[in-house]
Parts: sequence; structure tokens; C-alpha cells
Amino acid sequence: RKPIFWGGFSLHRGLCISVIISVLFLAVTSLFLNRSHLGKSIRACADNRYGAKIIGLNVRLLYAVAVAIATLLAGLAGTTLISFSVAAPWRAFGLTVFAFLVIVLGGMGSYFGAFLGGLIFGLFYSWAQVSIFSTYTEAVVYGFMFIFLLFRPAGLFGKLDTGR
Repeated sequence: RKPIFWGGFSLHRGLCISVIISVLFLAVTSLFLNRSHLGKSIRACADNRYGAKIIGLNVRLLYAVAVAIATLLAGLAGTTLISFSVAAPWRAFGLTVFAFLVIVLGGMGSYFGAFLGGLIFGLFYSWAQVSIFSTYTEAVVYGFMFIFLLFRPAGLFGKLDTGR
């Protein structure tokens, strides 16, 4: 397969397609959860299960729909990842940790924050791999996250819950 050349960079075609698909599904999921009646009901259950039950929402059904959507998105993520990477069972833990770090970096509950957190994390990780820190890439990334969370514990777009 031929790579895509853009501005002096060569990009893997599968990676470009994965980014396009990911952005498309991010937009569709965000629109679904924020604009549709079912999406708003799912968010209501996530915010306050008992309140959703009181107003007559079928909480068990909405949880099942949410799990189905999460499964669909996880399958899509795996499918797009396999287009430019090697599939191996031992990679799952590392990818899960990176996904968690991206969500924390962007701010819990923020779709755009997760997207921006993923971009920042990916760029920082790539920089750490090609810089003088190549041997200690993971340590540098975890150190960056530690320092970042000292100053912004809620992430980029998250709201700090003070418990009040």
C-alpha cells in the first residue's frame, strides 16, 4: 500500500482512514447522546439512576442500550486499530491504560475533551519516542500525566466535583 504524502510527512493510509472513521463516530455519538430522546435518557440514567426511575424511565433497558452502544464502539475501535497495527492479546492492557489516561487528560464526561486529550497524548507520546527519552517513553508520559494532574486534577474540560 502506498502511504499518503502530506506536507513533507508520509502517513499510513490505514491510520488516516481510522482517524476519519473515529472523528465521524465521535460526532455521531455526541449528537446521539445530546440531541436524541434516547441519548438524553441514557445520560439521565448515568447522572441519577433513582431520579430517572422516578420519572418513569426504564433504567434496565437504558443500561442495556448503553452497553450495546459501548460494545459497538469498542468493536469499531478494534477494527480501526487492526487496519494499521498488529493484533495481539498482550497489547490490550497497555491500550486500556492509554485510553484511561486520555479520558482523564481530556476530562471525565467531555467528548471533545477525550478527543483533544487523545491528540495531545498521541503527539506527546510520539515526541517522547523520537526524542532523547526513547528508552523511557512510558515513564516520561506517566510523569507528564502526573505533573499535569497536579495542576488540572479535573482534566482539560472536566469539572472538579467538590462534593457539595
